Amino acid sequence: MTLKTAIARGLRTASAITNANAIAIAFAFPAAAAAAEASTPVPPAPTLLQDFATAQDPVCHQMVPGLAARPDFAVALQPRPVDVDATCRCVRAALLADPRLQAPFTGTPAEVSARINASDARLRSYLSARLVASALACTASALDHSLAVAPALMPAAPAESPR
Repeated sequence: MTLKTAIARGLRTASAITNANAIAIAFAFPAAAAAAEASTPVPPAPTLLQDFATAQDPVCHQMVPGLAARPDFAVALQPRPVDVDATCRCVRAALLADPRLQAPFTGTPAEVSARINASDARLRSYLSARLVASALACTASALDHSLAVAPALMPAAPAESPR
């Protein structure tokens, strides 16, 4: 099992994103994945971080509509709805741009998996917070772009007729 598969499986089985203000993100990596990949050569550091960032897409595609596709936003966003795919690309780019994530994702897939599963929850906590912060920032930016083309809030005042 590859690290990418382990990430995806962990997200499918251990993550629950709801629109009821409850966001639980679990980073579950089966021990079997670490054992199976122990002999894998060390890939360049960005590859494992890219795999992780890409594996967040299903979570992002659930989170962003919960934030931006609210019924009370519908009229304002009708001319230009929030582009969930573009917003999730922004989230992925934000994860990849975080310099604090470079070191933890350096090494073999087994080493990275071990770091994420370590009893010290700092990395898992940081990953969860970074994902949510990136989703909020990217969604806010997408909402701003959509609101920029929203219809006027008040009808235009009638033009005065020349006297």
